[in-house]
Amino acid sequence: MNNVAGFFLYIGGREIAYGDIALLAASVAAICYLLPHGKIDRKQILVSLLLVGAACLGVLHTMLRIPETRIIGFHSSWDRYLFGLVGKTEARITMQTLLMLARLLLFLLNSYIVFRFDREELYRAANYCKTFTKLHILFAAAEILTKYLLRWNVMTELRDFLFGAGMSTYSSLQLRGGGVAIFGWTREASHLPEVMFLFVVLCILTGDVKRQKGWLILSGVIMVMSMAFSALLYIGCIAVLMLCVYARRLNRKTVLALCIGGLSFAVVCCILASNDYYAARLEGFFRDAAQIFAGKSSFSAGVVTSAKVRLLGIVETWKAFLERPLFGLGLGTAYCHSGLVSLLSNLGLVGTGLWIDYCVNCGFRCGGRKQTYLLFGVILLLPNIMEGKLSMLYAAHNLLVIQLMKAYADFEMNENQVANYEILSYYHRI
Repeated sequence: MNNVAGFFLYIGGREIAYGDIALLAASVAAICYLLPHGKIDRKQILVSLLLVGAACLGVLHTMLRIPETRIIGFHSSWDRYLFGLVGKTEARITMQTLLMLARLLLFLLNSYIVFRFDREELYRAANYCKTFTKLHILFAAAEILTKYLLRWNVMTELRDFLFGAGMSTYSSLQLRGGGVAIFGWTREASHLPEVMFLFVVLCILTGDVKRQKGWLILSGVIMVMSMAFSALLYIGCIAVLMLCVYARRLNRKTVLALCIGGLSFAVVCCILASNDYYAARLEGFFRDAAQIFAGKSSFSAGVVTSAKVRLLGIVETWKAFLERPLFGLGLGTAYCHSGLVSLLSNLGLVGTGLWIDYCVNCGFRCGGRKQTYLLFGVILLLPNIMEGKLSMLYAAHNLLVIQLMKAYADFEMNENQVANYEILSYYHRI
């Protein structure tokens, strides 16, 4: 499971994600599986071909007529733009397009295998992922203890030794207000809350919340202690997810649990808002948002913050998407720190709609489609409004999470069917 843990392999001066290597290895296994079995759902083939076709149409359109809106391409970053190191360029098709198309094809190929898992196989895979993430949690907890108590960066040094140092890895202690940034196994501090969020998601979708209660509390503590701004986003997403999941089971126990959970969430928000570091970042976020939405698109290098980087990238990429709303600017042309806006700008409304339809409706035959769409929005789309990149299109762990969502929705619907059947039987007997 590519849950943002681990670093990169250097080949010829370039970085290759371990997740991509794992996805390629899984694809070879998928081909070996498909050749002798050969039975593939027709609808799955049709929608996957339409998705690839929509991506190719966007690429072809950009090759024939370059968009007027200038963007920051994959070869650079919005950080470098705000520091004045690079400028905006035209949305041109490069080798990045072939790489992104290859990743999309690998994602679709592996879905033919994962979308055939039964519930038992899904839960077994989820348990392996939870066990792996527990090791991640223990590593991050040790990092908290050594950095806060000993002021020693030994865990970061150990992580770099095990996984290799990423280009953006900090080489020394990074003080953030009154705290210290915690990375765990991830490349950046902002990635750690995503790992913790995925752990919570796996526990909820497999009905394993009570048994993993201690680990869930520890993951929540680590999420906050990471001192990453994204922690606020993921805590909010967990609150929405819990509300969506448990609000449907209204009884005294669930109402009490929701009240306690809501109160706890409000207390955590108040504590975070009162923290000097988070308070300053929230204030800066709203100030930056007001300036950017008012039309300001450049800042002096001395006042560059991650909020400016994210907000400006999202606003400018959204403007580019509006020029080509149907099929986008072409896969592999633009990106920003919003997986959803990146997806729209690369694939357009048609391609994004086909991707969502493929993920929700292909594979596991669930009856609770409405609930599956709701879970899909809360777990995959909502967190990626202000976080993530185009990797949400092909991330390997999405395959497992998507199938668990469908299995969960199907199980919920079957439970309701049984309850309705029992009620009808009771009245029939009367």
